[in-house]
Amino acid sequence: MGKPIATNLMKSDFPLIVHDLNQAAVGELVKKGAEHADLPCSVAEASDIVFTNLSDTPDVEQVVFGENGIIEGCHPGKI
Repeated sequence: MGKPIATNLMKSDFPLIVHDLNQAAVGELVKKGAEHADLPCSVAEASDIVFTNLSDTPDVEQVVFGENGIIEGCHPGKI
């Protein structure tokens, strides 16, 4: 579900920075114009708005609050 949503955002001219453990999915989005981030915190550092598209609560907790998680890259005004 994440790749189609990301593709639609890019079609609407929104800049996108992506991170995923699935490097093939990242590569496809980068070919379409997205920027790649090595870590979730890097996405947050470079963005004002962060979307996640994860399968369950443990995955969300890891990506947001785990080592190098989104929370580490947050700054005031982040959505």
